[in-house]
Amino acid sequence: MKNIRLDVKSLLNYVMSMITAEQVRAARGWLGLTQQELAARAEIGLSTLRAFEAGLRAPIRANRAALQRALENEGIRLLFEGKTATGITITDPGGEALKPARADMPMGTGVDE
Repeated sequence: MKNIRLDVKSLLNYVMSMITAEQVRAARGWLGLTQQELAARAEIGLSTLRAFEAGLRAPIRANRAALQRALENEGIRLLFEGKTATGITITDPGGEALKPARADMPMGTGVDE
């Protein structure tokens, strides 16, 4: 098993909030990744990702952290209010946040659309 190392920002997010299946599905869709591609980038099992996105089971914390790290490496930033997941945003190559997507909006829409 591979040891997982988190930077300080990811570690704080990991302790304070946990990525949700909705955030994973939205981020994966936004990035145009298949489940297989995301599972490979996060180095987790495809069945783990499929079951998580389908709401069948929650992955162990290490796998959630690996998913979060893989998405963050692609420019996705998870949005939380306290411990409640509220959506995602993506940063452009210059590091500026682009349109956020909120959990109460249909997947793929931004707040100002």
